[in-house]
Amino acid sequence: MIPTRAAGRGCLLRALRAYALFVLASVAVTVSLGYLAAAHALRRAERAWAEQAEPMDSFVARYPAQPDSPAGVALDALTRPLGVRMCGPSEPDPPGGDKTHVEFLQSLGKFLSECGHAGSDACPALPAPVETFLEREAPRLDAIETHILQGGPLHWVQDLSKGVAAPFPSLLGHRQLSSVLLTRAMLHARRGRPELAERSLEAGWVLNASFAERPDFLSRLITVSVSGMNNAVLRTIKTPSDRWLPRMQQRTFAADVRIPYQLEAWNWTRFTVGLWGIFDVSYMESGEKPPATILGTPGRVLTAPYVRLSFAGVSEALLKASQTLRSEKRCDFDVDRYSKEFEDSFPRWNVLGRIATPSVLRGFTSMRYADLDRELTEQVIAARKARLATGRWPSAPTASTVCEGVAWKPQAGSDGSVTIGASVKPFATDDPQWTWSIRLHP
Repeated sequence: MIPTRAAGRGCLLRALRAYALFVLASVAVTVSLGYLAAAHALRRAERAWAEQAEPMDSFVARYPAQPDSPAGVALDALTRPLGVRMCGPSEPDPPGGDKTHVEFLQSLGKFLSECGHAGSDACPALPAPVETFLEREAPRLDAIETHILQGGPLHWVQDLSKGVAAPFPSLLGHRQLSSVLLTRAMLHARRGRPELAERSLEAGWVLNASFAERPDFLSRLITVSVSGMNNAVLRTIKTPSDRWLPRMQQRTFAADVRIPYQLEAWNWTRFTVGLWGIFDVSYMESGEKPPATILGTPGRVLTAPYVRLSFAGVSEALLKASQTLRSEKRCDFDVDRYSKEFEDSFPRWNVLGRIATPSVLRGFTSMRYADLDRELTEQVIAARKARLATGRWPSAPTASTVCEGVAWKPQAGSDGSVTIGASVKPFATDDPQWTWSIRLHP
């Protein structure tokens, strides 16, 4: 019996229906397996952090949400007439909209940076406009220092629950005010006012400490930058206070690199809760909640396993990187090579991993530089104290505790000076602006 055309169409429709059901079932099974695999990967990453570092929950609990402290708000009111914001947006706020004032504040930091890399304790003279500014603003700066030292604890707005959209204090304002205080300390020292120099240095240290304990990379890198300026001024002080040597030995940056790395892991794994899809990446970077749309929901359901697997991989990679970098005792290891290895550790399919971790290794390099710069400053302070006590510069080398295989070697000059320098090149690819030696004059 020859089948009719209608019967043939019925067979075709049943076949297509069966095929569609097969495809849908295959997709459903694949997506379901993806959710299971992602859940397993996330549990594995969280367990690794808990066993090898710190559980995510207790880590986040150490940094509770908080507003700017009353002392911080009061400091902001004191610094606004200087064109410096300590609270609120970081955009420059020069008096009367004068952009040249912003450039002037930036020039203070540049002067201190150049002084720190000069290779000598004889820094150039302060520019005349700087001295004029510091003298004109002396009453205001006195009030600012008094407030920092006596006005109560300084802490700044923080809310880790917002992830990459978490609020920041004015990092630019912190750098600007620190530049003013440290430049003032240098002026006091040069004019024979050591007590006032110590007071300005102490105010700068207390201010920087209020940012140093923040867990995020940006705050810590600004702290690194300000610490470099602080070191530059300390190396010019002929009779440093006894407080500096022990307190500087307690401040390390690279050793604490796990904290900002764990925060990075926390920030990204937040997007494994709820439905975040591959098309929501722009919202992840801004911290905004993606809008609910008819077409968007199916896409999120289908791609959420990929997002979760990707960020589980990011979390594990950041933990491994923090452990590798902290265990690396030599400073001349090839950072560029390790950066390539870090990037290649992500499977090809994990494109999000490469997007989420573009520059974390560069942050570690800056911290290692800061630690060695701090150690050079310790050597300068110790040498000056030895000369004050014995009348002679030290002559024995001192092994570095920052870079394995490096020692600090004093070399006396015929004019009564001494040059303290690294015995070997500390870093394989050294930044040319850094000078790992300094000449001290009597």
